[in-house]
Amino acid sequence: MRSTHFLALLALIGLLAAPTVRAQSPFAAPVGYPTERSHSAAAVVADFDGDGLPDLALPRDLHGLFGSTALIVLLNRGDGRFGEPIVYPFDDAPLLAVAGDFNSDGRTDLALGSVNGLLRVLLGTGRADSLFRFGQILQMGGNTCEGLTTGDFNSDGITDIAAGLSFNRLQLQIGNGSDGRGDGTFQRGWTLDTGRATFSDLKSGDFTGDGVTDLAAVDVLNRDYLGNFIFMFPGQNNAGRGDGTLGTPTAADVNYFAQGLDVGDLNGDARLDLVTVSLFPAQSRDLRKYVVVLLNQGDGVFQPTSSYPLGYDCLNVAVADFTGDGRLDIAALNYGRLWHTWDTPPEVLPYQLQILTGNGDGTFEPLPLIPLDGYPQYVTAADLNGDGRADLAVSGYDSVY
Repeated sequence: MRSTHFLALLALIGLLAAPTVRAQSPFAAPVGYPTERSHSAAAVVADFDGDGLPDLALPRDLHGLFGSTALIVLLNRGDGRFGEPIVYPFDDAPLLAVAGDFNSDGRTDLALGSVNGLLRVLLGTGRADSLFRFGQILQMGGNTCEGLTTGDFNSDGITDIAAGLSFNRLQLQIGNGSDGRGDGTFQRGWTLDTGRATFSDLKSGDFTGDGVTDLAAVDVLNRDYLGNFIFMFPGQNNAGRGDGTLGTPTAADVNYFAQGLDVGDLNGDARLDLVTVSLFPAQSRDLRKYVVVLLNQGDGVFQPTSSYPLGYDCLNVAVADFTGDGRLDIAALNYGRLWHTWDTPPEVLPYQLQILTGNGDGTFEPLPLIPLDGYPQYVTAADLNGDGRADLAVSGYDSVY
Protein backbone atom coordinates (compact mmCIF):
# COMPACT_ATOMS: atom_id res chain seq x y z
CA MET A 1 0.00 0.00 0.00
CA ARG A 2 1.27 3.44 -0.83
CA SER A 3 -0.15 6.90 -1.28
CA THR A 4 0.30 8.24 -4.80
CA HIS A 5 -1.39 10.40 -7.38
CA PHE A 6 -2.85 8.80 -10.43
CA LEU A 7 -4.55 8.98 -13.75
CA ALA A 8 -7.03 6.12 -14.10
CA LEU A 9 -8.36 4.95 -17.45
CA LEU A 10 -11.66 3.16 -17.82
CA ALA A 11 -11.77 1.17 -21.07
CA LEU A 12 -15.24 0.72 -22.52
CA ILE A 13 -16.30 -2.80 -23.48
CA GLY A 14 -19.46 -3.85 -25.27
CA LEU A 15 -21.78 -5.42 -22.73
CA LEU A 16 -25.16 -4.89 -24.34
CA ALA A 17 -26.87 -8.22 -24.97
CA ALA A 18 -29.58 -6.55 -27.08
CA PRO A 19 -30.58 -2.98 -27.91
CA THR A 20 -33.30 -3.04 -25.25
CA VAL A 21 -31.06 -4.30 -22.46
CA ARG A 22 -29.13 -1.84 -20.29
CA ALA A 23 -25.60 -2.86 -19.28
CA GLN A 24 -24.81 -2.99 -15.59
CA SER A 25 -21.45 -1.35 -16.36
CA PRO A 26 -20.12 -0.39 -19.78
CA PHE A 27 -16.49 -0.36 -18.61
CA ALA A 28 -13.72 -2.80 -17.91
CA ALA A 29 -11.67 -2.50 -14.72
CA PRO A 30 -9.68 0.77 -14.54
CA VAL A 31 -5.93 0.87 -15.11
CA GLY A 32 -4.00 3.29 -12.86
CA TYR A 33 -1.02 5.42 -13.90
CA PRO A 34 0.93 6.97 -11.02
CA THR A 35 2.20 10.51 -11.59
CA GLU A 36 3.83 13.06 -9.34
CA ARG A 37 2.02 14.05 -6.18
CA SER A 38 -0.34 16.68 -7.42
CA HIS A 39 -3.64 18.42 -7.69
CA SER A 40 -5.19 17.74 -11.06
CA ALA A 41 -7.24 19.18 -13.89
CA ALA A 42 -9.31 17.39 -16.49
CA ALA A 43 -7.23 15.48 -19.04
CA VAL A 44 -6.89 16.76 -22.62
CA VAL A 45 -7.07 14.01 -25.26
CA ALA A 46 -5.19 14.48 -28.55
CA ASP A 47 -2.46 12.91 -30.68
CA PHE A 48 0.69 14.69 -29.51
CA ASP A 49 3.38 12.46 -31.06
CA GLY A 50 1.90 12.05 -34.56
CA ASP A 51 1.28 8.29 -34.45
CA GLY A 52 -2.49 8.57 -34.92
CA LEU A 53 -3.26 7.45 -31.37
CA PRO A 54 -4.94 9.62 -28.71
CA ASP A 55 -2.59 10.69 -25.92
CA LEU A 56 -3.30 12.46 -22.64
CA ALA A 57 -2.08 15.77 -21.24
CA LEU A 58 -2.98 17.50 -18.01
CA PRO A 59 -1.60 20.34 -15.89
CA ARG A 60 -0.61 19.37 -12.35
CA ASP A 61 0.07 21.37 -9.20
CA LEU A 62 2.77 19.06 -7.88
CA HIS A 63 3.02 20.14 -4.26
CA GLY A 64 -0.06 22.23 -3.57
CA LEU A 65 -0.48 26.00 -3.50
CA PHE A 66 1.26 26.21 -6.88
CA GLY A 67 4.71 25.64 -5.39
CA SER A 68 5.77 23.44 -8.30
CA THR A 69 3.68 22.96 -11.41
CA ALA A 70 4.01 20.94 -14.57
CA LEU A 71 2.35 19.64 -17.69
CA ILE A 72 2.20 15.85 -17.67
CA VAL A 73 1.82 13.89 -20.93
CA LEU A 74 1.09 10.17 -21.26
CA LEU A 75 1.64 8.67 -24.71
CA ASN A 76 -0.68 5.95 -25.98
CA ARG A 77 1.04 2.58 -26.51
CA GLY A 78 -1.59 1.45 -29.01
CA ASP A 79 -3.79 -0.83 -26.91
CA GLY A 80 -5.49 1.80 -24.78
CA ARG A 81 -2.67 1.68 -22.26
CA PHE A 82 -0.20 4.48 -21.75
CA GLY A 83 3.51 4.89 -21.13
CA GLU A 84 5.39 6.54 -18.30
CA PRO A 85 4.43 10.14 -17.55
CA ILE A 86 6.52 12.78 -19.33
CA VAL A 87 6.85 15.83 -17.07
CA TYR A 88 7.32 19.39 -18.34
CA PRO A 89 7.90 21.74 -15.37
CA PHE A 90 6.69 25.36 -15.46
CA ASP A 91 7.05 28.29 -13.09
CA ASP A 92 3.84 30.07 -14.08
CA ALA A 93 1.42 27.50 -12.62
CA PRO A 94 -0.65 26.23 -15.58
CA LEU A 95 -4.10 25.14 -14.42
CA LEU A 96 -5.97 24.38 -17.66
CA ALA A 97 -5.04 23.14 -21.12
CA VAL A 98 -6.72 23.04 -24.54
CA ALA A 99 -5.49 21.41 -27.73
CA GLY A 100 -5.66 22.59 -31.34
CA ASP A 101 -3.60 23.04 -34.48
CA PHE A 102 -2.75 26.69 -33.95
CA ASN A 103 -0.15 27.02 -36.73
CA SER A 104 -1.90 24.83 -39.32
CA ASP A 105 0.98 22.36 -39.72
CA GLY A 106 -1.10 19.26 -39.05
CA ARG A 107 0.40 18.75 -35.59
CA THR A 108 -1.37 19.13 -32.26
CA ASP A 109 -0.47 22.19 -30.19
CA LEU A 110 -1.43 23.10 -26.63
CA ALA A 111 -2.43 26.32 -24.88
CA LEU A 112 -2.01 26.52 -21.10
CA GLY A 113 -3.92 28.95 -18.88
CA SER A 114 -2.19 29.83 -15.63
CA VAL A 115 -2.90 31.06 -12.13
CA ASN A 116 -1.50 34.52 -12.96
CA GLY A 117 -3.52 35.08 -16.12
CA LEU A 118 -0.84 33.99 -18.59
CA LEU A 119 -1.66 32.05 -21.76
CA ARG A 120 1.28 29.92 -22.86
CA VAL A 121 1.35 28.37 -26.34
CA LEU A 122 3.23 25.09 -26.91
CA LEU A 123 3.67 24.19 -30.58
CA GLY A 124 3.64 20.49 -31.34
CA THR A 125 6.51 18.82 -33.16
CA GLY A 126 4.81 15.48 -33.77
CA ARG A 127 7.89 13.69 -32.35
CA ALA A 128 7.80 11.50 -29.27
CA ASP A 129 11.34 12.47 -28.25
CA SER A 130 10.50 16.20 -28.12
CA LEU A 131 6.78 16.81 -28.16
CA PHE A 132 6.65 20.62 -28.00
CA ARG A 133 8.59 23.78 -28.64
CA PHE A 134 7.86 26.99 -26.82
CA GLY A 135 5.60 29.48 -28.55
CA GLN A 136 3.99 32.75 -27.62
CA ILE A 137 3.26 33.82 -24.03
CA LEU A 138 0.38 36.28 -23.61
CA GLN A 139 -0.68 38.23 -20.56
CA MET A 140 -4.46 38.19 -20.62
CA GLY A 141 -4.62 40.99 -18.08
CA GLY A 142 -6.55 39.18 -15.43
CA ASN A 143 -6.43 36.84 -12.48
CA THR A 144 -6.50 33.04 -12.42
CA CYS A 145 -7.55 31.37 -15.66
CA GLU A 146 -10.73 29.47 -14.73
CA GLY A 147 -11.99 28.45 -18.18
CA LEU A 148 -10.38 27.72 -21.55
CA THR A 149 -11.72 26.48 -24.88
CA THR A 150 -11.12 26.83 -28.61
CA GLY A 151 -13.34 27.86 -31.52
CA ASP A 152 -13.32 29.87 -34.73
CA PHE A 153 -15.10 33.00 -33.54
CA ASN A 154 -14.36 35.18 -36.57
CA SER A 155 -15.01 32.54 -39.28
CA ASP A 156 -11.56 32.82 -40.87
CA GLY A 157 -10.72 29.12 -40.58
CA ILE A 158 -8.08 29.79 -37.90
CA THR A 159 -8.45 28.50 -34.34
CA ASP A 160 -9.13 31.11 -31.65
CA ILE A 161 -9.11 30.71 -27.86
CA ALA A 162 -11.68 31.84 -25.27
CA ALA A 163 -10.60 32.33 -21.66
CA GLY A 164 -12.48 33.05 -18.44
CA LEU A 165 -10.49 34.89 -15.76
CA SER A 166 -11.52 34.94 -12.12
CA PHE A 167 -13.45 37.95 -10.84
CA ASN A 168 -12.94 40.20 -13.81
CA ARG A 169 -13.18 39.16 -17.44
CA LEU A 170 -14.12 36.92 -20.32
CA GLN A 171 -11.81 37.25 -23.29
CA LEU A 172 -11.16 36.02 -26.84
CA GLN A 173 -7.65 35.52 -28.16
CA ILE A 174 -7.89 35.68 -31.95
CA GLY A 175 -5.56 33.43 -33.94
CA ASN A 176 -3.26 35.24 -36.36
CA GLY A 177 -2.63 34.09 -39.93
CA SER A 178 -4.05 34.37 -43.42
CA ASP A 179 -5.98 32.34 -46.01
CA GLY A 180 -7.33 30.02 -43.30
CA ARG A 181 -3.88 29.10 -41.99
CA GLY A 182 -2.79 30.09 -38.49
CA ASP A 183 0.77 31.06 -37.62
CA GLY A 184 0.60 29.89 -33.99
CA THR A 185 0.27 33.37 -32.46
CA PHE A 186 -2.72 35.22 -31.01
CA GLN A 187 -3.86 38.76 -30.33
CA ARG A 188 -6.29 39.95 -27.73
CA GLY A 189 -9.77 40.32 -29.13
CA TRP A 190 -13.24 40.89 -27.71
CA THR A 191 -13.17 41.34 -23.94
CA LEU A 192 -16.01 41.53 -21.43
CA ASP A 193 -15.19 43.03 -18.05
CA THR A 194 -17.39 41.06 -15.71
CA GLY A 195 -16.95 42.77 -12.35
CA ARG A 196 -17.12 40.07 -9.68
CA ALA A 197 -18.40 37.35 -11.99
CA THR A 198 -16.10 34.43 -12.77
CA PHE A 199 -16.74 32.44 -15.94
CA SER A 200 -15.40 28.89 -16.03
CA ASP A 201 -15.96 25.61 -17.88
CA LEU A 202 -16.26 27.24 -21.28
CA LYS A 203 -17.66 25.38 -24.29
CA SER A 204 -17.94 26.62 -27.87
CA GLY A 205 -20.46 25.53 -30.49
CA ASP A 206 -23.20 26.75 -32.79
CA PHE A 207 -25.91 26.95 -30.15
CA THR A 208 -28.15 29.31 -32.13
CA GLY A 209 -28.08 27.35 -35.39
CA ASP A 210 -26.91 30.28 -37.53
CA GLY A 211 -23.57 28.77 -38.55
CA VAL A 212 -21.54 31.10 -36.28
CA THR A 213 -19.56 29.91 -33.24
CA ASP A 214 -21.10 30.82 -29.88
CA LEU A 215 -19.77 30.44 -26.33
CA ALA A 216 -21.38 28.85 -23.26
CA ALA A 217 -19.95 29.50 -19.80
CA VAL A 218 -20.66 28.69 -16.17
CA ASP A 219 -20.81 31.77 -13.93
CA VAL A 220 -19.14 30.26 -10.88
CA LEU A 221 -19.73 33.30 -8.68
CA ASN A 222 -22.15 35.93 -9.86
CA ARG A 223 -22.30 39.61 -9.05
CA ASP A 224 -24.49 39.22 -6.00
CA TYR A 225 -22.55 36.22 -4.65
CA LEU A 226 -25.75 34.20 -4.81
CA GLY A 227 -26.75 31.52 -7.26
CA ASN A 228 -25.26 30.36 -10.52
CA PHE A 229 -26.16 30.78 -14.16
CA ILE A 230 -25.17 29.19 -17.44
CA PHE A 231 -24.64 32.01 -19.92
CA MET A 232 -24.71 31.60 -23.69
CA PHE A 233 -22.90 34.37 -25.56
CA PRO A 234 -23.95 34.39 -29.24
CA GLY A 235 -21.31 34.95 -31.88
CA GLN A 236 -22.10 38.13 -33.77
CA ASN A 237 -23.36 37.16 -37.23
CA ASN A 238 -22.20 39.34 -40.10
CA ALA A 239 -23.70 37.98 -43.33
CA GLY A 240 -23.35 34.42 -42.10
CA ARG A 241 -19.85 34.86 -40.67
CA GLY A 242 -18.67 35.53 -37.15
CA ASP A 243 -16.92 38.85 -36.64
CA GLY A 244 -14.88 37.83 -33.61
CA THR A 245 -17.18 39.40 -31.02
CA LEU A 246 -19.88 38.00 -28.76
CA GLY A 247 -23.31 39.49 -28.18
CA THR A 248 -25.65 39.89 -25.23
CA PRO A 249 -25.98 36.52 -23.47
CA THR A 250 -29.01 34.52 -22.52
CA ALA A 251 -28.95 33.00 -19.03
CA ALA A 252 -30.29 29.80 -17.44
CA ASP A 253 -30.55 29.64 -13.65
CA VAL A 254 -29.11 26.40 -12.23
CA ASN A 255 -29.23 27.43 -8.55
CA TYR A 256 -25.99 27.19 -6.54
CA PHE A 257 -22.35 26.11 -7.00
CA ALA A 258 -22.50 24.98 -10.60
CA GLN A 259 -19.31 23.37 -11.91
CA GLY A 260 -18.49 21.53 -15.10
CA LEU A 261 -20.07 21.84 -18.54
CA ASP A 262 -20.39 19.57 -21.54
CA VAL A 263 -22.26 19.71 -24.82
CA GLY A 264 -24.24 17.35 -27.05
CA ASP A 265 -27.57 16.83 -28.81
CA LEU A 266 -29.34 15.00 -26.00
CA ASN A 267 -32.84 14.76 -27.46
CA GLY A 268 -32.21 14.28 -31.18
CA ASP A 269 -33.52 17.63 -32.39
CA ALA A 270 -30.22 18.66 -34.05
CA ARG A 271 -29.64 21.39 -31.44
CA LEU A 272 -26.72 21.41 -29.02
CA ASP A 273 -27.80 20.97 -25.40
CA LEU A 274 -25.84 21.47 -22.17
CA VAL A 275 -25.11 19.44 -19.03
CA THR A 276 -23.69 20.75 -15.75
CA VAL A 277 -23.65 19.84 -12.05
CA SER A 278 -25.02 22.10 -9.30
CA LEU A 279 -27.01 22.22 -6.07
CA PHE A 280 -30.30 21.81 -7.89
CA PRO A 281 -33.28 21.94 -7.53
CA ALA A 282 -33.48 24.86 -5.12
CA GLN A 283 -36.31 23.37 -3.08
CA SER A 284 -34.38 20.20 -2.26
CA ARG A 285 -33.39 19.83 1.39
CA ASP A 286 -30.62 17.38 0.50
CA LEU A 287 -27.49 19.50 0.19
CA ARG A 288 -26.13 17.51 -2.71
CA LYS A 289 -25.21 18.23 -6.28
CA TYR A 290 -27.28 17.15 -9.24
CA VAL A 291 -26.50 16.51 -12.86
CA VAL A 292 -28.63 19.17 -14.55
CA VAL A 293 -29.73 18.78 -18.18
CA LEU A 294 -30.44 22.02 -20.07
CA LEU A 295 -32.21 21.51 -23.39
CA ASN A 296 -31.81 24.05 -26.17
CA GLN A 297 -35.19 25.67 -26.77
CA GLY A 298 -34.04 27.26 -30.02
CA ASP A 299 -31.91 30.33 -30.74
CA GLY A 300 -29.56 29.30 -27.95
CA VAL A 301 -32.06 29.66 -25.09
CA PHE A 302 -31.54 26.88 -22.53
CA GLN A 303 -33.97 25.54 -19.98
CA PRO A 304 -33.20 23.09 -17.14
CA THR A 305 -35.50 20.15 -17.83
CA SER A 306 -34.29 17.29 -15.61
CA SER A 307 -31.84 16.60 -12.79
CA TYR A 308 -30.18 13.53 -11.25
CA PRO A 309 -28.68 13.36 -7.72
CA LEU A 310 -24.98 12.93 -6.92
CA GLY A 311 -22.73 13.60 -3.93
CA TYR A 312 -21.65 17.09 -2.89
CA ASP A 313 -18.17 17.35 -4.42
CA CYS A 314 -18.70 16.51 -8.10
CA LEU A 315 -16.65 18.87 -10.29
CA ASN A 316 -17.46 18.05 -13.91
CA VAL A 317 -19.37 15.89 -16.39
CA ALA A 318 -18.65 14.15 -19.69
CA VAL A 319 -21.14 13.44 -22.51
CA ALA A 320 -20.64 10.51 -24.92
CA ASP A 321 -22.34 7.30 -26.07
CA PHE A 322 -20.91 4.94 -23.45
CA THR A 323 -23.41 2.11 -23.99
CA GLY A 324 -23.18 1.90 -27.78
CA ASP A 325 -26.88 2.37 -28.49
CA GLY A 326 -26.51 5.56 -30.53
CA ARG A 327 -27.81 7.78 -27.71
CA LEU A 328 -25.67 10.17 -25.73
CA ASP A 329 -25.04 9.30 -22.08
CA ILE A 330 -23.57 11.26 -19.16
CA ALA A 331 -20.66 10.37 -16.87
CA ALA A 332 -20.06 12.06 -13.52
CA LEU A 333 -18.23 11.25 -10.31
CA ASN A 334 -20.39 10.58 -7.27
CA TYR A 335 -18.53 11.22 -4.02
CA GLY A 336 -17.94 13.54 -1.08
CA ARG A 337 -19.99 14.70 1.84
CA LEU A 338 -23.77 14.66 1.75
CA TRP A 339 -25.68 16.77 4.24
CA HIS A 340 -29.28 15.67 4.50
CA THR A 341 -29.87 18.67 6.77
CA TRP A 342 -27.62 21.32 8.27
CA ASP A 343 -28.32 19.92 11.76
CA THR A 344 -27.01 16.39 11.24
CA PRO A 345 -23.49 15.09 10.45
CA PRO A 346 -22.88 14.52 6.75
CA GLU A 347 -22.94 11.13 5.13
CA VAL A 348 -19.54 10.42 3.58
CA LEU A 349 -19.91 8.89 0.12
CA PRO A 350 -17.20 6.67 -1.40
CA TYR A 351 -15.65 7.53 -4.75
CA GLN A 352 -17.88 6.12 -7.48
CA LEU A 353 -18.59 6.67 -11.14
CA GLN A 354 -22.18 7.42 -12.14
CA ILE A 355 -23.30 6.70 -15.71
CA LEU A 356 -26.66 8.10 -16.79
CA THR A 357 -27.85 6.31 -19.92
CA GLY A 358 -29.71 8.47 -22.42
CA ASN A 359 -33.24 7.66 -23.53
CA GLY A 360 -32.80 9.82 -26.65
CA ASP A 361 -35.40 12.36 -25.54
CA GLY A 362 -33.31 14.39 -23.10
CA THR A 363 -34.03 12.16 -20.11
CA PHE A 364 -31.69 9.62 -18.52
CA GLU A 365 -31.63 6.48 -16.39
CA PRO A 366 -28.88 5.83 -13.81
CA LEU A 367 -26.81 2.66 -14.03
CA PRO A 368 -25.50 1.09 -10.80
CA LEU A 369 -22.60 3.06 -9.34
CA ILE A 370 -19.10 1.88 -10.29
CA PRO A 371 -16.61 1.97 -7.37
CA LEU A 372 -13.26 3.69 -7.94
CA ASP A 373 -10.05 3.61 -5.92
CA GLY A 374 -8.16 6.70 -4.88
CA TYR A 375 -9.41 10.27 -5.10
CA PRO A 376 -10.70 10.90 -8.64
CA GLN A 377 -11.93 14.38 -9.55
CA TYR A 378 -12.43 14.83 -13.30
CA VAL A 379 -13.75 12.74 -16.20
CA THR A 380 -12.91 13.10 -19.90
CA ALA A 381 -14.58 11.03 -22.64
CA ALA A 382 -12.73 9.76 -25.74
CA ASP A 383 -12.03 6.55 -27.67
CA LEU A 384 -8.68 5.70 -26.09
CA ASN A 385 -8.07 2.24 -27.54
CA GLY A 386 -9.38 2.66 -31.10
CA ASP A 387 -12.28 0.23 -30.85
CA GLY A 388 -14.93 2.80 -31.79
CA ARG A 389 -16.36 2.95 -28.27
CA ALA A 390 -16.25 5.87 -25.85
CA ASP A 391 -13.84 5.41 -22.93
CA LEU A 392 -13.14 7.60 -19.92
CA ALA A 393 -9.96 9.18 -18.57
CA VAL A 394 -10.39 9.92 -14.86
CA SER A 395 -7.85 12.26 -13.27
CA GLY A 396 -7.43 12.89 -9.56
CA TYR A 397 -5.05 13.07 -6.62
CA ASP A 398 -3.98 11.36 -3.38
CA SER A 399 -4.93 7.92 -4.55
CA VAL A 400 -4.25 4.86 -2.37
CA TYR A 401 -3.35 1.56 -3.99
